[in-house]
Amino acid sequence: GGFSSSSSSSSSSTPKNDSGATHNHNHNHSSSSTTTTLRLVTRWNVRRMSGGVHDQWMALPPPVAGGDGRIVHVFVDPTGTHTLLSARNGEAYYHHSSLKELQKLNGFGRNADGTWSSKEKLNGISASSQQQVTHGSSGGPNATKNKSKNKNKSSKFELPVQQGLSIGSYVTAVAWDRDKGTEGTSRKILLGTSAGEIYEYMLVSPNEMAAATKTTTGAKEGATKSALSSSVSDDPDEVTLLTKNPVLLHQLRSDAPVTGLVFERLRTGLLVLCCTSGRKKRTRFYTFYSAHNSSFRMAMADEAHASLVELPGSLDRAELKICNDHICMRTETGIYHGTIDRAQSGPAFAGGSMIVDSAILPHDGEHQKHHGGIGIGSSSGTSGNIPVSLAATPHHIITLQNNVVRFINRVSQKTIQNEPIEFVSMNSDRALDESNMGIGELMSDIRRPDQVWLRKARSLVHISSTQEDRDVWKYTLYKSLDMPIKRAVAGSRNVLSEDEKAQELLFEQAKSLCTNPSQKAVVTAVRAEYHLSQGRAELAAKYLSQCPPVLEPFADTAVRLALTNLGIDDPQSYGGSSLARDALKNNLPLITYLSDKMRVGKNNNDKMACTMIGAWLTELYLHERDAYPGAKQSLTQFLSQNVHTMDAKTIMKILTSHDVSATDCAAYAAVSGDIATAVNAALRVSPDAQDGVAEALTILNAAPFEIAESLYYKYASTLLARAPTSAGKSFLSRYTHGLSPTRLLPSFMHYERLRAERKRTNQVAQAAKLKNPFSKSGEDSKNLERVDSAGSRDMFGGGVEVQIMNSIGSFVDEPVTTKYLEGVIKLGCQNSAIFSFLISLYVDMVDEEPLYKFLSEHVPSAAVASEASRNAGPGAFADEGLSGPLDMSYALRTILGTGRHFRSAIKLYM
Repeated sequence: GGFSSSSSSSSSSTPKNDSGATHNHNHNHSSSSTTTTLRLVTRWNVRRMSGGVHDQWMALPPPVAGGDGRIVHVFVDPTGTHTLLSARNGEAYYHHSSLKELQKLNGFGRNADGTWSSKEKLNGISASSQQQVTHGSSGGPNATKNKSKNKNKSSKFELPVQQGLSIGSYVTAVAWDRDKGTEGTSRKILLGTSAGEIYEYMLVSPNEMAAATKTTTGAKEGATKSALSSSVSDDPDEVTLLTKNPVLLHQLRSDAPVTGLVFERLRTGLLVLCCTSGRKKRTRFYTFYSAHNSSFRMAMADEAHASLVELPGSLDRAELKICNDHICMRTETGIYHGTIDRAQSGPAFAGGSMIVDSAILPHDGEHQKHHGGIGIGSSSGTSGNIPVSLAATPHHIITLQNNVVRFINRVSQKTIQNEPIEFVSMNSDRALDESNMGIGELMSDIRRPDQVWLRKARSLVHISSTQEDRDVWKYTLYKSLDMPIKRAVAGSRNVLSEDEKAQELLFEQAKSLCTNPSQKAVVTAVRAEYHLSQGRAELAAKYLSQCPPVLEPFADTAVRLALTNLGIDDPQSYGGSSLARDALKNNLPLITYLSDKMRVGKNNNDKMACTMIGAWLTELYLHERDAYPGAKQSLTQFLSQNVHTMDAKTIMKILTSHDVSATDCAAYAAVSGDIATAVNAALRVSPDAQDGVAEALTILNAAPFEIAESLYYKYASTLLARAPTSAGKSFLSRYTHGLSPTRLLPSFMHYERLRAERKRTNQVAQAAKLKNPFSKSGEDSKNLERVDSAGSRDMFGGGVEVQIMNSIGSFVDEPVTTKYLEGVIKLGCQNSAIFSFLISLYVDMVDEEPLYKFLSEHVPSAAVASEASRNAGPGAFADEGLSGPLDMSYALRTILGTGRHFRSAIKLYM
């Protein structure tokens, strides 16, 4: 377990004593032996003293009345400055570390004159019985006003509460304020008594009280109250009341003494824990909780959040220890332990306890067989297996029994180490007999909870735990594997039930307790194997990807996840689990594993690894797409998320080798920045589909013009052949960006030549059909038609082309070329070749109107330009700016060559 004990002579720690500190902490000791003794001298300091110093005793004030005035309990606060001594006759004494004398406290036992307090003070009325409790959080408009009213009423009651301890009772437990207590004042504390009552009290050092009085010399009593309350930040009247006498806070439903008392501040409220026990009395554990108030009185009065647990057996003194959020309590039958529910997720608000995961750990008497005899504080008989003391650390419960210190792991609830303790006897010439110093006791260092000290008489042994958390992660991991689990609904293996979610939290806790990466790797590997055995292969793959290559090599793990789906029955791959075998019959676990590995490569900027894994994932996604049509979206999402982490050409080769739609393939290439590959893929994957052309045009239109310009010229003929209308619109929209009409002109000329040939072919086929009405032209049944959408007409007619499987293209549309040429001329194109080619297209039309209209717009300006050129003299025709873009001679020859359109020819002469 990594624990060891050391005597005071070898200890180097500086403990701070909690309640139950050694009786002789106020004494100096002398010794002629080699044994070193310790003395608590000031806050958090331990002085080691050895021979040469005589014992210095501090005398107690004489008891006011006769009877048993022995000191039965000594309580030291966490700062080590305030000490409360409780006598059996009810009297109590206070000592501050800066003073050399003790002070008898008022309200404890008899008065100085030997009489008891009046019945008005000892009336048996508790503060909790007078306190009004309002449940629920404040949220209304009067919430602040109600809070202030409750605060003003906190120290004023309809009936006066009891001030002073009840007759015949004495202090048996103290709950110190571990967060706000200072050397000057203990702040508000709780006192438990032998009569089963809880009191509220406050200790103020004489120096603090004197300073408060000195600052208000000559003033009224209220000024002293104000000065004192300002130093402790509490209500003046309440401070004065609590410093004079203990105030009865609550009466428990038990006549057994209060043997354990502690309180904790939670997120919004206050939690008080208390236990009672006694010989032939029931052992009980109480919790009091105030959800929205930090007042002791509110916590005690809130019965809705109070709970009582009755534990079997009876014990003289049931110790209650707390460490962080873990509590443990010594009972006759075992150790009652649990955890404070700070998250408030338990049943506290439904009237349950604020302690969760509570259980009783039975006492183990096996080690008595190996370490027999009567040891520290043990007694003969059946009670020999009951520990005489216990302590709590962050991960263990430590018990003292028969000179043996047992270390019990809280998670595994098993004894992991027994440490024998041997004490060296002091010389017999001591002024005080050691047998009267009490039994052994385990004490905790409040600010270092992993430090535990063992006191026995004048000996103080430090029980070190430098590696207390060394094996805790193992026990937590074992516990998570041994949990009884109720599976979720059948058919939903990836949906966790409540028990499985709790198990996942235990796995996470085990991982958080690891102190090095190797331990975390083991937890992750075990977690993955467990989920795989339960049929949660995808979740297992997620954790397998987090394991280092030493535990789970990449190649071995990937093959292991793939074998079953490939039809290879290898029991080692699924651990012999039928659930794992069924879960591995698809590619999803392997996809999950590779995706997580690729994410790691992406974070490390390892493009080679990402491309390699990405290629594999692409193949898997393509396979899943073929098997499950709904997986297409997963492929698209994968490609879009990993655009810049994989080599685009490699992935494109894989995509184009499968029957992948142009949309999926082209979209990836476009986003990756490889525009040429994207356009080529869009046109190549679906050579007969208009969708590919539309996708290619979309990519070109969205890409920067500097990158897309050359691709427009390269694929212009293909685009015009498959989707002339869309291509013409795209070309025209790019004219203003710099797309040259002259470089596109060969593609348009090629398109018009093919269109004319197709037109003649259709005419021949039509004539043959008229001669034989029963023949059917194959070409006619496979052409591409054009459908106009109503209401969407534009300069290109607003047509929507539909495909009817034509390998050559659509060449029977309206003249798209004329629309494009007219558009660029309107946008300012002055190239003579563009004008001449447009004239040639107009001349071939049967209708003369388009030609005449065009000449009407451009001939006058051309005539003016020609006149200017004649006036300019020789060489003027070399300048296109003077001659104009329209070649008048070519236009006239072309029109006259047709033998028609004479009106247009006359227009040229005008």
